[in-house]
Amino acid sequence: MLSVWLFIAEILTRAAWTIPYDWTERFLSDLGNTSCQPFRYYTTDKYLPVCSPRHALMNGSFILLGVLLGAGLTLTRRAWPPGRGTVVGRALVAWAAVSWIVVGLAPENENIVVHGLGAMGIFAVGNAGVLVLGFTTRGAPEWRVPAVLGLLVGAFGLVMSILFLFNQFLGLGLGTMERLAIYPLIVWAATAGAVMIAGRRR
Repeated sequence: MLSVWLFIAEILTRAAWTIPYDWTERFLSDLGNTSCQPFRYYTTDKYLPVCSPRHALMNGSFILLGVLLGAGLTLTRRAWPPGRGTVVGRALVAWAAVSWIVVGLAPENENIVVHGLGAMGIFAVGNAGVLVLGFTTRGAPEWRVPAVLGLLVGAFGLVMSILFLFNQFLGLGLGTMERLAIYPLIVWAATAGAVMIAGRRR
């Protein structure tokens, strides 16, 4: 559930920018950019000004999110329905958790290759894991809410990821499409956590 901290960290980091930050046209990773100079966008081959005074907060939050997802998967391992599909789904989400840590440790301006590989793990692998877990837990009554949500947001996130990777932004802007690919995993994780807590109390 604590993974929603990323939304708060984004707001706090954006507030410190000394230049305009249009979240519909800016990468989320720009908030973790450690330099204060023009940065080349691969989608346009143009250089856009980037200056994020609170980049340490954003990169630390990326790492924290990976740690939280990994810890959640480990500490709740007995709560998941048994089955090979569940194991695969959890492994994919664990891959995404490691990818978040990689993104935080390798800001876009310091190592774009490693950063990009980490982002791919979040987009493609993370949403695939959510989709698999939604499919494999759909038969358990206590998992009905996260299962349905996992099927919906996992599929949605995968479609958005494919569109984003092929530079198809549907007029929404690259920043919007990137977030539509990233946020489903966070929303699903927070919901699954809330369902687990509610079930534990019952």
